[in-house]
Amino acid sequence: MSLDVYLSREVSVPLSDVKITVEGGLTLSVDEFNKRYKDHSIQGVSILNEEEVFWRNITHNLNAMAKAAGLYQCMWCPEDVGIKYARDLIEPLTNGLKNLTCEPSRFTIYNPSNGWGEYGDLVNFAHAYLEACKKYPDSVISVSR
Repeated sequence: MSLDVYLSREVSVPLSDVKITVEGGLTLSVDEFNKRYKDHSIQGVSILNEEEVFWRNITHNLNAMAKAAGLYQCMWCPEDVGIKYARDLIEPLTNGLKNLTCEPSRFTIYNPSNGWGEYGDLVNFAHAYLEACKKYPDSVISVSR
């Protein structure tokens, strides 16, 4: 079992990149559509597409360590603590990473006995997640557990 975290954002798609499939399966560019179907022309439309800007995966075996560092709720269950956007995760991740790195011996005791995951994995995961949140602060967070 693992935790997958995603950051996604909406991006505007240029109309020149939009293709329209009409009845009969014919695919047209917006310009071709406008020429062919003058009564139904497409103008001034903003097309949005969701773009995944970050994804990472980490084993559930590190959840006890994450709890001890104060990272579990914000990473595993962000919706339970009111976190929806990456900008809302910057402070909790920063604090949790500080906890982890200031006193490593306090957390290495949580290394799973089965060898699946270790202290360094959680540090690297949280660090990469934090950097992505800083880079894409307006992105939406989603998790799969």
